[in-house]
Amino acid sequence: MQKHENEDIRYMSYRIPYKLIAEKLGITTAAYYNLLVKPLKKEKHDQIVEIIGEIKEEIKNGTIR
Repeated sequence: MQKHENEDIRYMSYRIPYKLIAEKLGITTAAYYNLLVKPLKKEKHDQIVEIIGEIKEEIKNGTIR
């Protein structure tokens, strides 16, 4: 089975509401779902990975539930 381009993002964002990621990107949740369908450009991929890391830290520190 072929690995999907954005499989790492989907794995990293497990248990993080897509709504939070979409808000930080400044887009709607539906637009975020559509973003993950196609392979992302390197810059956008890195931006999403960074945002996921920030949200995980905020959850860990208790600033976001």
